[in-house]
Amino acid sequence: MTWRAEHDRVAILAGSGALPIQLATQLTTVGLQPYILRLPGVTEKPFENLDGQDLRWEQVGQIFPLCKEHSIGHIVLAGGVDGRPDLKFSQMDWPTLRTLPTILGQLLKGDDAVLGSVITVIEKRGLKVLGAADIAPSLVVDEGRFSGAPGTKDRNRIDLGFQLLDAMSPFDMGQACVVIGGRPVAVEGAEGTDAMLRRIMDLRDNGRLPLQRGGVMVKAPKAGQDHRVDMPTIGPETVSRAVAAGLDGIAVRAGATLILERETCIDIAQRGDLFLTGIAA
Repeated sequence: MTWRAEHDRVAILAGSGALPIQLATQLTTVGLQPYILRLPGVTEKPFENLDGQDLRWEQVGQIFPLCKEHSIGHIVLAGGVDGRPDLKFSQMDWPTLRTLPTILGQLLKGDDAVLGSVITVIEKRGLKVLGAADIAPSLVVDEGRFSGAPGTKDRNRIDLGFQLLDAMSPFDMGQACVVIGGRPVAVEGAEGTDAMLRRIMDLRDNGRLPLQRGGVMVKAPKAGQDHRVDMPTIGPETVSRAVAAGLDGIAVRAGATLILERETCIDIAQRGDLFLTGIAA
């Protein structure tokens, strides 16, 4: 662990998925008791025995008095949020209303703008925002191969994929793309990586792609992205969908991508004859 709370606790603002669970597990393993702030729709059983609070969107501003009450000085944002929140302004409490001016101005912009404004609000209120890699550096993908090996054509496709993602960065688009043959055929949108891979499956099923096998998924952070939030992540579901989509492999940016349930991912990739590799910048 690259960070250690000496005098206060850490809160996890927990969305859906496995990442918040793995961070909570990491903290408890080293003797720290995280405080779980569960966003709407989060029902993961591993949180049941941990101290925390369920939040409605209309009361997310309660994060600050709760953290003060429980002597929390650090917070990590982890997990997914399905779509933009459906806010009911008439039900908002005062702590939440105080945070709105900074965030509302960014809601119609891209994810980076929204997340950046959230960090600004949190740190202005005295909390230090940590990244998942600060809590669990073992989740970060290292340079090198985990399963299989890309061939020469695969490496060319990987290079093209990274070039495309770099070129898209100023437009605050997705963090992943799929390259088949010598051209990109899919780019991650707001719906996420798994939905992009489902599109590849549909294209193959509909005969829009000439071959039932081939191609590489490439994933990397956007240029200038704050790695404390929304760090590119792959897990068993992503690897399974890549296999089902008939891809030859997955390449991610080493040192800037998280891998959840690493051994499970490697096992799925090996059984699906899928290479899995981390590429240095």
